[in-house]
Amino acid sequence: MLVGEGIVSADQIDRVLAAQRRSGARLGELLVAMGLATETQVTKCLAAQYRLPVVHLDEVHPHPDALNQIPAYNALHSLVLPVKMDNGALVCVIADPLELDTLDQLSTTLRLRIVPAMATASELHDAIAYYYGLDVPRKAVVEVQEVRRKKPEASDRDSLIAALDQSYAFLNSRGLAA
Repeated sequence: MLVGEGIVSADQIDRVLAAQRRSGARLGELLVAMGLATETQVTKCLAAQYRLPVVHLDEVHPHPDALNQIPAYNALHSLVLPVKMDNGALVCVIADPLELDTLDQLSTTLRLRIVPAMATASELHDAIAYYYGLDVPRKAVVEVQEVRRKKPEASDRDSLIAALDQSYAFLNSRGLAA
């Protein structure tokens, strides 16, 4: 889609795919890291691919009832911003449409249908911090998300637990942990 939009060339995609095979990173993350596409361009393409709306978080004002559905720690940890209740469903803004496990867990835990929309990860982090009144730098969350994304095997579980513990301890020290 990015090639079709004229954002990157086929040769650039081939280079990024080779880097992806070596690193295991996501294609969009590599495109942004290599300066070939912006986070917004990648998000728009992902949203189009998965037929999800893109939300501009500076235009959204989450309803308190929606925010109360997901504790601050969980919202920040999963990069999910609940914005409104709509006919028995919870509309949530996400950064990664491939995090289906997160959406399934939310749906099961809350006993609500989850309706996803998308925004960039950086916008989403900032909005979660703002609406939940958190003072948490992005760096404090990135480590946990990177470990989570790896789909931890037995040897990685300790890393995930350590990263989660550090994140929880950081939020708990500020009275923000659920």
